[in-house]
Amino acid sequence: MLFLIFILSIYFAVILLLIYGFTKVKSYDVIGLKPKTTFTIVVPFRNEAENLPLLLESISKMNYPMDLFEVILVDDDSDFRFQISDLRLL
Repeated sequence: MLFLIFILSIYFAVILLLIYGFTKVKSYDVIGLKPKTTFTIVVPFRNEAENLPLLLESISKMNYPMDLFEVILVDDDSDFRFQISDLRLL
């Protein structure tokens, strides 16, 4: 029992030290740096014609340069057929 109390005391002391340490970390704002990282969003879908425009609208509202990411739509044998022009990016 005494050993358990000792272990719990050490555990709580470490947690308190971590909390104290995290409060000492200084935050900083990066101003003037432009994003450089490119990435790809892959969207697999099947029979989701009504949800795709909402998804693409949400992606278009990202605060990230459009030339640094791409969106790939992967149709998994949907029952409907569509044209790319049907999925307008707003």
